[in-house]
Amino acid sequence: MDKLWADSAAAEEDLSDGGEAEPEPEPERDELEDVISEDEDTEGAGEAAPLDADACSPQQVIARIEAVTAELATALLAEIPTVPALEMQATGSSGVTNKNLLSKRDAASTVRLWRVLAELHANLLAGRTATQRELYYAIVDGKSVKSATEVNTAILDAARLLRVPRAYLGVTCASRGCVTGSLSIREDSGMWVDLAGGTGRAIPGDTQWIAKMVIRSNARYVLVVEKDAVFNRLMQEGICQQLQLIMITARGQPDLATRAFVNRVAELLPDAPVLALVDFNPSGVLILSTYRQGGKGRHAMEERYNVNVRWLAARSADVAHIHDDAMQPLSARDQVLLRNMQADARFALFAHELQAMEGRGKKAELEALYDAELLLINVLTPKILRGDYL
Repeated sequence: MDKLWADSAAAEEDLSDGGEAEPEPEPERDELEDVISEDEDTEGAGEAAPLDADACSPQQVIARIEAVTAELATALLAEIPTVPALEMQATGSSGVTNKNLLSKRDAASTVRLWRVLAELHANLLAGRTATQRELYYAIVDGKSVKSATEVNTAILDAARLLRVPRAYLGVTCASRGCVTGSLSIREDSGMWVDLAGGTGRAIPGDTQWIAKMVIRSNARYVLVVEKDAVFNRLMQEGICQQLQLIMITARGQPDLATRAFVNRVAELLPDAPVLALVDFNPSGVLILSTYRQGGKGRHAMEERYNVNVRWLAARSADVAHIHDDAMQPLSARDQVLLRNMQADARFALFAHELQAMEGRGKKAELEALYDAELLLINVLTPKILRGDYL
């Protein structure tokens, strides 16, 4: 797969896998669970066993699609009320529930699923891949399929029903990710792409290619940065050269391809700690958690992309001397997320930071660290060298 490493400006997508996140509405009590929970990988009666993701071939996936659609068609024609193999688990705000593909209640989503399976089947037979954006434009009709969100949900439903990760359905991610630093990557042609210097390179969206990626690197650290503006600031300050590190950003909540890329780099550089630079607010902690534990709606097989990312900054000690005028009050949404995280054992490692955030009643963006006339590299370098991360 040559010429994967386009300039980062060419990598942006404006559907669900790319672009800037839209403002979120005020949360319900269970929003935290919606954001970070992974799908349960249960094996119900009559359900097909998961395919081995490391040995999963297009032919196996094609055969599984054909078997499932034949069973669905037979059940519909025979008016069979329930078929265990066609019941799948879906994650919602109330937890994991069964979704019966033959019920009237789920008829609309079943039609979308059928359309998506047909398109995926055709692509696999032809040896093609497609992004979620391309699938949307291939099947949108304004009636049964009206929005990109509906198509994305149908793709996740297909992955759950077939018990394979969506990458093995021929669906590639429209990555938002960008990387720079002490790293060279070998393309399929055998040429090496040096990622040092420049303005950063876009992370490719093909998670299967990333899983086989070959690199050369002498990096001592991997730095994951929440924001593109901070990523660019640190490039200008020369942090990659000074600390011999690889720097990655997903420009907000990490997409699957960026998570896969961080995981692969961590796998190939086991002695290089992976450090996170996120805002001092509940959303920053959720971004950190997504790298560590995944997010809502992901197939259980995608847990392989989880990485033990350590929280470098911004933490309570980093913002202790920042004037309140440079910080913002916690919103109602922030307060709900804080309470839920404090009650969740998965956040026990960050309990002190969450308590400090709640006690101050304010949040701070990373930009405040250098808006306060501090050179950001001078804040981070001592922390990295002395191992000051959670």
